[in-house]
Amino acid sequence: MQKLFLSLLFFLPSIYLSAQEKMLAGLNGQMGEKQLKSNTGFVDTKNEKHFIFDVYEADVLKGEEVEPHFLGAEIASKWAVLNKLYIKKTEVSVGFGASYSETIKPSVYNAVSKLNSYFKKSISKNSLNINEAAKQFNRVLDCAIAAYYSADSVEFESVLAKTKKPDEILEIFNMVVLNRF
Repeated sequence: MQKLFLSLLFFLPSIYLSAQEKMLAGLNGQMGEKQLKSNTGFVDTKNEKHFIFDVYEADVLKGEEVEPHFLGAEIASKWAVLNKLYIKKTEVSVGFGASYSETIKPSVYNAVSKLNSYFKKSISKNSLNINEAAKQFNRVLDCAIAAYYSADSVEFESVLAKTKKPDEILEIFNMVVLNRF
Protein backbone atom coordinates (compact mmCIF):
# COMPACT_ATOMS: atom_id res chain seq x y z
CA MET A 1 0.00 0.00 0.00
CA GLN A 2 2.80 2.37 0.89
CA LYS A 3 4.56 1.63 -2.42
CA LEU A 4 1.37 2.38 -4.30
CA PHE A 5 0.96 5.66 -2.47
CA LEU A 6 4.59 6.68 -3.14
CA SER A 7 4.35 5.74 -6.81
CA LEU A 8 1.19 7.83 -7.15
CA LEU A 9 2.86 10.67 -5.30
CA PHE A 10 5.65 10.78 -7.88
CA PHE A 11 3.52 9.93 -10.90
CA LEU A 12 0.73 12.53 -10.53
CA PRO A 13 3.00 15.61 -10.64
CA SER A 14 4.55 14.34 -13.88
CA ILE A 15 1.07 14.06 -15.44
CA TYR A 16 0.24 17.58 -14.27
CA LEU A 17 3.48 18.99 -15.68
CA SER A 18 2.91 17.20 -18.97
CA ALA A 19 -0.57 18.69 -19.28
CA GLN A 20 0.77 22.12 -18.37
CA GLU A 21 3.50 21.85 -21.03
CA LYS A 22 0.89 20.91 -23.64
CA MET A 23 -1.22 23.91 -22.67
CA LEU A 24 1.75 26.28 -22.91
CA ALA A 25 2.77 24.77 -26.23
CA GLY A 26 -0.73 25.46 -27.49
CA LEU A 27 -0.42 29.11 -26.51
CA ASN A 28 2.85 29.33 -28.40
CA GLY A 29 1.28 27.86 -31.55
CA GLN A 30 3.18 24.56 -31.39
CA MET A 31 0.15 22.30 -31.02
CA GLY A 32 -0.84 21.94 -34.63
CA GLU A 33 -2.27 23.78 -37.54
CA LYS A 34 -5.74 24.58 -36.30
CA GLN A 35 -7.23 25.51 -32.94
CA LEU A 36 -10.69 26.97 -32.55
CA LYS A 37 -12.71 28.22 -29.59
CA SER A 38 -16.35 29.32 -29.78
CA ASN A 39 -17.46 32.46 -31.62
CA THR A 40 -15.25 34.80 -29.65
CA GLY A 41 -11.87 33.59 -28.58
CA PHE A 42 -8.64 32.24 -29.94
CA VAL A 43 -8.01 31.04 -33.49
CA ASP A 44 -4.71 29.63 -34.76
CA THR A 45 -4.72 28.68 -38.42
CA LYS A 46 -1.35 27.70 -39.88
CA ASN A 47 0.47 29.60 -37.11
CA GLU A 48 -1.46 32.80 -37.80
CA LYS A 49 -2.91 33.56 -34.38
CA HIS A 50 -6.01 35.67 -34.02
CA PHE A 51 -8.20 36.63 -31.10
CA ILE A 52 -11.77 37.29 -32.19
CA PHE A 53 -14.07 39.63 -30.24
CA ASP A 54 -17.56 40.82 -31.14
CA VAL A 55 -18.33 44.55 -31.03
CA TYR A 56 -21.96 45.65 -31.07
CA GLU A 57 -21.71 49.41 -30.59
CA ALA A 58 -19.13 51.93 -29.52
CA ASP A 59 -18.99 52.96 -25.88
CA VAL A 60 -18.92 56.69 -25.33
CA LEU A 61 -19.28 58.81 -22.25
CA LYS A 62 -22.21 61.12 -22.88
CA GLY A 63 -22.39 64.33 -20.93
CA GLU A 64 -19.36 63.48 -18.81
CA GLU A 65 -16.20 65.52 -18.85
CA VAL A 66 -13.08 63.58 -19.81
CA GLU A 67 -9.49 64.45 -19.13
CA PRO A 68 -7.50 65.56 -22.17
CA HIS A 69 -5.18 62.99 -23.74
CA PHE A 70 -1.97 63.68 -25.65
CA LEU A 71 -3.39 61.85 -28.70
CA GLY A 72 -6.61 63.83 -29.00
CA ALA A 73 -10.25 63.99 -27.97
CA GLU A 74 -11.36 60.67 -29.49
CA ILE A 75 -8.60 58.81 -27.66
CA ALA A 76 -9.41 60.74 -24.46
CA SER A 77 -13.02 59.58 -24.64
CA LYS A 78 -12.08 55.93 -25.21
CA TRP A 79 -9.39 56.12 -22.50
CA ALA A 80 -12.06 57.37 -20.06
CA VAL A 81 -14.39 54.52 -21.10
CA LEU A 82 -11.59 52.01 -20.59
CA ASN A 83 -10.84 53.37 -17.11
CA LYS A 84 -14.52 53.37 -16.20
CA LEU A 85 -14.95 49.76 -17.35
CA TYR A 86 -11.78 48.21 -15.99
CA ILE A 87 -11.44 50.05 -12.65
CA LYS A 88 -14.27 49.56 -10.20
CA LYS A 89 -14.19 51.87 -7.19
CA THR A 90 -16.28 51.20 -4.12
CA GLU A 91 -16.54 53.13 -0.90
CA VAL A 92 -15.43 51.34 2.22
CA SER A 93 -18.06 51.63 4.93
CA VAL A 94 -15.68 50.85 7.79
CA GLY A 95 -12.69 53.02 8.50
CA PHE A 96 -11.69 56.51 7.49
CA GLY A 97 -13.86 56.88 4.40
CA ALA A 98 -11.35 55.46 1.97
CA SER A 99 -12.33 53.87 -1.30
CA TYR A 100 -11.33 50.49 -2.66
CA SER A 101 -10.31 49.99 -6.29
CA GLU A 102 -10.55 46.70 -8.14
CA THR A 103 -9.12 46.15 -11.62
CA ILE A 104 -11.18 43.87 -13.85
CA LYS A 105 -9.03 41.80 -16.25
CA PRO A 106 -5.78 43.37 -14.98
CA SER A 107 -3.55 41.87 -17.69
CA VAL A 108 -5.48 43.72 -20.42
CA TYR A 109 -5.64 46.97 -18.46
CA ASN A 110 -1.92 46.86 -17.58
CA ALA A 111 -0.98 46.14 -21.20
CA VAL A 112 -3.01 49.13 -22.44
CA SER A 113 -1.45 51.35 -19.75
CA LYS A 114 2.01 50.18 -20.80
CA LEU A 115 1.21 51.02 -24.43
CA ASN A 116 -0.07 54.44 -23.39
CA SER A 117 3.32 55.18 -21.80
CA TYR A 118 5.12 53.66 -24.80
CA PHE A 119 3.31 55.92 -27.28
CA LYS A 120 3.90 58.98 -25.10
CA LYS A 121 7.66 58.27 -24.95
CA SER A 122 7.85 57.43 -28.67
CA ILE A 123 6.19 60.72 -29.61
CA SER A 124 8.42 62.75 -27.28
CA LYS A 125 11.51 61.08 -28.81
CA ASN A 126 10.14 61.75 -32.34
CA SER A 127 10.45 58.06 -33.17
CA LEU A 128 6.73 57.82 -33.98
CA ASN A 129 4.38 60.19 -35.77
CA ILE A 130 1.50 61.45 -33.57
CA ASN A 131 -1.10 60.51 -36.22
CA GLU A 132 0.25 56.96 -36.53
CA ALA A 133 0.39 56.64 -32.73
CA ALA A 134 -3.23 57.85 -32.45
CA LYS A 135 -4.34 55.36 -35.11
CA GLN A 136 -2.57 52.44 -33.41
CA PHE A 137 -3.69 53.36 -29.89
CA ASN A 138 -7.28 53.88 -31.08
CA ARG A 139 -7.26 50.28 -32.32
CA VAL A 140 -5.72 49.06 -29.04
CA LEU A 141 -8.47 50.80 -27.07
CA ASP A 142 -11.18 49.32 -29.30
CA CYS A 143 -9.71 45.85 -28.75
CA ALA A 144 -9.44 46.33 -25.00
CA ILE A 145 -13.04 47.53 -24.72
CA ALA A 146 -14.22 44.56 -26.81
CA ALA A 147 -12.15 42.18 -24.65
CA TYR A 148 -13.87 43.55 -21.54
CA TYR A 149 -17.27 42.47 -22.84
CA SER A 150 -16.02 39.10 -24.10
CA ALA A 151 -16.66 36.16 -21.82
CA ASP A 152 -14.01 34.15 -23.67
CA SER A 153 -10.91 36.33 -23.38
CA VAL A 154 -8.91 34.01 -21.11
CA GLU A 155 -6.38 33.06 -23.82
CA PHE A 156 -5.91 36.72 -24.76
CA GLU A 157 -5.42 37.72 -21.13
CA SER A 158 -2.89 34.95 -20.46
CA VAL A 159 -0.82 35.87 -23.51
CA LEU A 160 -0.84 39.54 -22.47
CA ALA A 161 0.12 38.64 -18.90
CA LYS A 162 3.24 36.86 -20.17
CA THR A 163 4.29 39.68 -22.49
CA LYS A 164 6.32 42.57 -21.11
CA LYS A 165 7.76 44.49 -24.09
CA PRO A 166 5.52 47.17 -25.62
CA ASP A 167 6.35 46.11 -29.20
CA GLU A 168 5.23 42.56 -28.44
CA ILE A 169 2.10 43.80 -26.67
CA LEU A 170 1.24 45.85 -29.75
CA GLU A 171 1.70 42.74 -31.93
CA ILE A 172 -0.76 40.85 -29.73
CA PHE A 173 -3.35 43.62 -30.08
CA ASN A 174 -2.77 43.53 -33.85
CA MET A 175 -3.76 39.83 -33.75
CA VAL A 176 -7.25 40.80 -32.59
CA VAL A 177 -10.05 40.59 -35.12
CA LEU A 178 -13.06 42.74 -34.24
CA ASN A 179 -16.40 41.56 -35.62
CA ARG A 180 -18.50 44.73 -35.80
CA PHE A 181 -22.27 44.36 -35.75
